[in-house]
Amino acid sequence: YGAAEVRAAEERRAEAQRARIDELSRIFLSGPVLALPRTAGFNLVLTTTGATPLPDAGIVYTNVRVTADWGALEAAQALVSIDRQTVTVPAPSAITTGVVAGEGWRLTLAEGWRVVAGPRAGDYAVAPRTQ
Repeated sequence: YGAAEVRAAEERRAEAQRARIDELSRIFLSGPVLALPRTAGFNLVLTTTGATPLPDAGIVYTNVRVTADWGALEAAQALVSIDRQTVTVPAPSAITTGVVAGEGWRLTLAEGWRVVAGPRAGDYAVAPRTQ
């Protein structure tokens, strides 16, 4: 019944999945990021095909669109926390008035919001201008 071939294919699939989890963990958990909180008006649209769980952190989804009080995010992939209270993308490479962008994503900030330093060195977050 081809058991050896099936076993080899499953081992290759498992190794590829481990490599993907390692890469996504490096990007979203170890590397610098921009964290976007769940706020009023939060609406999350995403593709579940190809979703990759990161243990104890959340799920990386593809084709993500989020709108909230802070603006609108379009991302090729983003980490949604387990409690769905935070959406995370890799740290921005460009921050201009009203627009923040990084590899594979773009955030259009709403009036009254800005990008600030995050809790870890190199991290970013969004906050109302009054903070």
